[in-house]
Amino acid sequence: MAALAIAPTKCRSRLWVTERIWVKDMIRLSRGRKGMSASRFAAIKEVEAYWHGLRGDNDIPERSKIDPRGIQNALPYSFILECVAPRVARLRIAGSKVSDVLGLDVRGMPATCLIAPRRRALFGDILEDVFEMPAKATINMTWDKARSSTVQAQMILLPLQDHEGKTTRVLGCLQYDVLPRSGAQTLMPLGSVVKPIVHFGQFSSPNVQSQGLTVVAGNPAVSSIKQGRETETAAPRLTLVQND
Repeated sequence: MAALAIAPTKCRSRLWVTERIWVKDMIRLSRGRKGMSASRFAAIKEVEAYWHGLRGDNDIPERSKIDPRGIQNALPYSFILECVAPRVARLRIAGSKVSDVLGLDVRGMPATCLIAPRRRALFGDILEDVFEMPAKATINMTWDKARSSTVQAQMILLPLQDHEGKTTRVLGCLQYDVLPRSGAQTLMPLGSVVKPIVHFGQFSSPNVQSQGLTVVAGNPAVSSIKQGRETETAAPRLTLVQND
């Protein structure tokens, strides 16, 4: 049986690996998993399950098929994004818990209003992947002023098609444990996993995890590793190992 092993090497932050492997944005994600229970972020699990249920034979569900009754328990944490420019999306619909993050109605505002300023460029990269590949993304977060690597919130971004069959909308969910006592503030992404949408029946390999990196196989997209900005950093080299 064949297995994938990861060995460290020195390279640019965007690394071309193979035509079958996609590695994306792992920033202290392994640390953030500590203490997370199976019941945590239940609203996100509900929204993701609903989105998968809508896919049917399609790769991406249509926006017109979204029925709020299907995610009734998760509605306060849910939102709809519209792509208005490359790397830019607007909040068309936002639940009450999403607006509570800033303490005001965020409908009509750019999605980056929820994100700490120094991570907005990275968040724009994730939005670009979700809309253009397309892909789904899960982002672990903490409160910006907390200065902590502990996961206190999680966001999921799930692509949707418009009436022309273009990926211009996103069904999202943002869930957090509690609001900070200090009041409204933005969120700091700790790490993200971006997974290209795989056609039903297309070859798919299991995820491989090592030292906080997740390798996702099953899409002919080209691989990259990104650590927040274009600087030299350690990145994995993939090696095929034959097991006895």
